[in-house]
Amino acid sequence: MCIDAEPEDFKAMMKNCLTTKDSEYETWKDKLAEVFTPQPTLESTFVSLSVRSTWDLYFQVRNFPRGTEVLMTAINLPDMINIVESHGCVPVPVDLCPRTMAPTLDAIKAATTEHTKVFLFAYIFGVTYDVAPFADYLHSQKIEIL
Repeated sequence: MCIDAEPEDFKAMMKNCLTTKDSEYETWKDKLAEVFTPQPTLESTFVSLSVRSTWDLYFQVRNFPRGTEVLMTAINLPDMINIVESHGCVPVPVDLCPRTMAPTLDAIKAATTEHTKVFLFAYIFGVTYDVAPFADYLHSQKIEIL
């Protein structure tokens, strides 16, 4: 998911969407499309008000077999782990570098098995980093990146 908007724009847009009448739907749909511009590297964008609900929906749609491994940054929200487990999948923590608060490619490779299908990157403590250096490896292993 990619949200291409300033926090103030996003807050205002969501507030207005929640109070929109059915007759104003098309207008707000167009305004949302302007804020969430398509990214050339993404197939689609999904906007949601709840990351946990969206995470649960993702697992419902994907319907992974029991025992599917989900790599997750080692510091994460407990509910995100609970959702993985509630769908019969196995959360696998990937250690973070204390200096950058990002995983390393070596840590990702060490955690990956033939049962790994997804990697959930979570930015914590306001720290962001580029996941592009990990994308080639994850794509080569047919692992989805979230």
